[in-house]
Amino acid sequence: FFFDCRDMASGSSVVALKYKDGVMLATDTLLSYGSLARYPSVQRIKTVGDFTAIAASGDYADFQHIAAQADDLLLEDTLCEDYCTVGPKEVYNWLTRVMYNRRCNFNPLLNTAIVVGYRDGESFCGFVDSVGTHFEAEECTAVGMAQHIGLPLLRKRVEENPNMTREQALKTLEEVMAVMFYRDCRTINKIQVADCTATGVTISEPKMLETQWKYKAMDFEHTKLITIPN
Repeated sequence: FFFDCRDMASGSSVVALKYKDGVMLATDTLLSYGSLARYPSVQRIKTVGDFTAIAASGDYADFQHIAAQADDLLLEDTLCEDYCTVGPKEVYNWLTRVMYNRRCNFNPLLNTAIVVGYRDGESFCGFVDSVGTHFEAEECTAVGMAQHIGLPLLRKRVEENPNMTREQALKTLEEVMAVMFYRDCRTINKIQVADCTATGVTISEPKMLETQWKYKAMDFEHTKLITIPN
């Protein structure tokens, strides 16, 4: 058998941040086909049960496969009728095994995922990559280009304000996603946010971020390569 390990329509960065009353996760809504911004309005966040949300960078078809398997997991859990439901930690551990199993079969799912949730008074944020490498984040994490550009900014904001409110956490995520729009050509300024609290998981409507292109370093007169004399 031959397995094609090239992703097709793919999503970019995902960022997540714990705050005082829960945990938030943000993605943009763009799927790129190579360098073509092909699908600009796609939801890249999946809720799993009442307590958990998953989002991932990488191949969107593989993410849809993960979402379908998560639905099967919930159905199996419901049919057990044991009055126990899966929470964020259970979904996280399940996803690490799925990723590692596919890697061992030389047919990896081409995603790097973040699992967030809130249950029993505790926020959860976990990272899983395409080969099953995983860790739980104490405060914040990111995947895609945001691992390199957005994560330092997230950590700086957490150091400045370790006990953020919901409004402060949302402002921080929007700030990071705006920076990603400036610096990552596979990102747009249209984002969605998943908020996990004691009341459950809510996914916001897509929101357009305000951007500023009047900085001198971004001005055409400053960046143009050729100057035409008068």
